[in-house]
Amino acid sequence: MSHPENSFQPESEHLPDEERLSDEQMARLLAGIGNLETKALLLAGMEPGRLYVHGELHDVFMDMQGENPAWVPHKNTTWSYCKETLGPVGAVAQETISRGRTMKAFKLTEFGEVYGKALSGYLLAWSLRHPDIGLQTVLSVTHINHSNDKQHEGQRAPLTRAKIIRQLVSPDGELTTAKVAELCQVREQTVGKHLQSLSQEGLILLDSSSGNTPYVKYQFGDISGLDKNTDWGVREVNVAGDIVDTLRKIAQTNTTISYQEVSEALRNRYPKYESWRRKSLHNIASQMMSRMADRGVLIESKFRKGKISCIEPVPARVHALAQFVGIVDAIQSGDPTILDEGRQIARSIIQNEDSVHGLVEIRQRFSSSSPARRRSPEEWEQLILESIRRIGGHVSINQVVNNLSEKGVPAKRQSLEAYFKELVHDQKLTEVDFHRSTKFYSATKTPV
Repeated sequence: MSHPENSFQPESEHLPDEERLSDEQMARLLAGIGNLETKALLLAGMEPGRLYVHGELHDVFMDMQGENPAWVPHKNTTWSYCKETLGPVGAVAQETISRGRTMKAFKLTEFGEVYGKALSGYLLAWSLRHPDIGLQTVLSVTHINHSNDKQHEGQRAPLTRAKIIRQLVSPDGELTTAKVAELCQVREQTVGKHLQSLSQEGLILLDSSSGNTPYVKYQFGDISGLDKNTDWGVREVNVAGDIVDTLRKIAQTNTTISYQEVSEALRNRYPKYESWRRKSLHNIASQMMSRMADRGVLIESKFRKGKISCIEPVPARVHALAQFVGIVDAIQSGDPTILDEGRQIARSIIQNEDSVHGLVEIRQRFSSSSPARRRSPEEWEQLILESIRRIGGHVSINQVVNNLSEKGVPAKRQSLEAYFKELVHDQKLTEVDFHRSTKFYSATKTPV
């Protein structure tokens, strides 16, 4: 005989009255299983109606790995998955049972079976398709506090992250921290923390100017001076010509313009610039327009000060991130066909030892304590030099981050900065300061 453990009841063990999950329900689900392949595997392996005591949860995880397991976790680890995250979010429930003595056990809830397993199936399949990213990289680790209101904040964080990613993969014009916060209806400070995390994981490129950098608006002056043949002080002559043509076009309808607006118009007019980083176009347009103001072609107008952030996903990650957001939307829709397919995917994955091993290895690779994620300073320096030579010319750190990601090497800008400084010190790189807010580097012909 068993009875519910009242002190450990999730907020809801039952399906919602409406098929579509609320934001709160979807957030709880993501917080429970969305950030770790091994948690999703455990949930996928639990059978409905069965009670699992301490060691039996461990057996579920070991059985799906077969005779040669890729990872043998401590028995407390699988128990902790249920107690610390799957239980509080309503995917499993704890009960007290009697098997000769009083014991505690976990069982799947209806919510966990119908929605949790479906989400597990889709996310595990996604992780197998994108083994160089991993769930933890996208959602980070979720710590759920059981005793105060921070529990709700922790559970909402993964869905907030998913909403932010949705805006990044389908932007309507240039994105700033403030604009993303407005679109997601989240505090700007919260968005900033998520963006910093995504940037550190090599999923997005985030360029922020200092708080004292002016956001300049220019009025059009003597536009007869807008000449392609004029030396506007930039190396990219073809780009300069396109900017001149763009300014002429804008001058027909606008009286004021900023360099951010010019670079965005340039991307819209010329498809070839869609693959360019916005920050690079910003730098060129800013330098040109400053020179134009010196010559009276433009007139510097009023400006406001504040932190201006240019945000965009790493191009090599856009497809994967869009798929991830699509999974969240599909599960939240509550479509029975979609949910059933997700559960079938989960079943097929846990019955395939190679798939399970692959997922365990992904989890290990992206664990912060995993030696597989570390590289020596010498290896990073060699990767940086190879990347710069592949790109050619003068290269920014963010361009290297992007290039390495395209080659399947996740990199963080903050981590690479130290290696760039060391390479400059060793005269293997030359630093070129084209613009006050962005440094460019080139490989020396004969490294010392």
